[in-house]
Amino acid sequence: MPWLVRDKNKVYESDGKASSSTPNILFVHIPRCGGTALTKKNGVPSRAIETADNWLHRCGMRMFFYTYYLWERDNFPIWTKWNAFFAIFVLLNGYLRYYANIESVVDNEHLAEHIRGHALFNMVFGVLAIIGLSFIFVAPNFARVSWIRKAQMIMVEYFFLRSMDHKDCMTGMSMNGWLLHLTTHKMLNYGYLTPRDFHNCMSLAIVRNPYARMVSVYMYNRYGNESFQEFVKSWLATTLQNYSKSGVVEEWETPCHAIPQFEYTHYEGMQLVHAVLKQEEIKELESPLSKKSCAKNHSPDSPPLYDLPWAVKGAFAGLPRVNGRTTPKPWYDYYDQETLNMVYETYKLDFAIFGYLPTVAERPDLQPPPGDPIDLEEAGFELFSRNIRIGTNPTKRSLRMALLTKAASMPADKSSMGGFQTPISEIRVPEEPVLKSMNALERMFHEVTKKYN
Repeated sequence: MPWLVRDKNKVYESDGKASSSTPNILFVHIPRCGGTALTKKNGVPSRAIETADNWLHRCGMRMFFYTYYLWERDNFPIWTKWNAFFAIFVLLNGYLRYYANIESVVDNEHLAEHIRGHALFNMVFGVLAIIGLSFIFVAPNFARVSWIRKAQMIMVEYFFLRSMDHKDCMTGMSMNGWLLHLTTHKMLNYGYLTPRDFHNCMSLAIVRNPYARMVSVYMYNRYGNESFQEFVKSWLATTLQNYSKSGVVEEWETPCHAIPQFEYTHYEGMQLVHAVLKQEEIKELESPLSKKSCAKNHSPDSPPLYDLPWAVKGAFAGLPRVNGRTTPKPWYDYYDQETLNMVYETYKLDFAIFGYLPTVAERPDLQPPPGDPIDLEEAGFELFSRNIRIGTNPTKRSLRMALLTKAASMPADKSSMGGFQTPISEIRVPEEPVLKSMNALERMFHEVTKKYN
């Protein structure tokens, strides 16, 4: 969840008027939905390295971004700078151990044997480092093997002395997980920014068709020649089990790639992120938007693109395409009826909240997943908005501020809605109803007004 633009002297007022030419922009980076190009365009990696506290912090941030690059490129990265270094390290120590005439330099025979012993140790260490960096501490294992994920988080926190954690840019990695992939709730509860900071900035998120996102998750986290069908069954049964059973969203138990998209943008059913854009629509922002063009191009289940805040439109102008993994076939060709049903059942709230159809137009041979359409109002959710400030009255604006304050104070280890595998009719309704009770809205409005005025 990196800051794309941040100046602590800037304020983006809640009435929608900017007090400076460019507001602070916070990117809520949902994994496998696109956005790496956006962070690079706005110089997040270079800014994080340049503003590091000291040389150790700079080294840690460089190591983090290089690791991030490697994991985006290969599931099991072998041809890397690190492996080249350790391979040379092993060869040099192998020469020292088996071929070098140490006695011609060192008169003491005991010392010579001691040097050979150290050389053997270094060789073993180098080989283990190559194995670890190429096959153990890699993206698929981080997501799918709990002890490896926990071990890596512990190493980053204590062995590397939190040198990969950049709080000001809100990027890197720590015991809290991937900072650039924090949900809104986690970011507030972990103290990376205050409710007022979030309220006064311009936050945005990119969402994606859940079917396409699952294929991207598969390409990123698969083992070798593992089929998509095998992966989906394993992913839903093991990686997602803690979330499915009890709504656990903490990275220690549930990797960020498995968390549904609404957990990043909503809290207790209400959208907190100011603007939401679909990945499929990014190309539309390459040219100037008009009400006529947006009315023609936007999905009938989605608000028009024209409603996007001007700062968000500007953030995507001239956006280069990076981090685009190629797939041997279109995402919809990976599905059969069983995997389609499983993915829809698992991420059904993402389909409903972000206006995606459960059917696949390109695959008429696949039947619609079973089950009735979700009534968002009954489930206690808002349909996503392009700009939550449009048409917002003071009462609802104060309610969002109250929810931000509540999110900052409530533990972020579990979903605010209790997990989405629970039948919709049994989903926990917030203690103070989000949309239905005007008495609750008025009460919260007066409380927040009293606290912040």
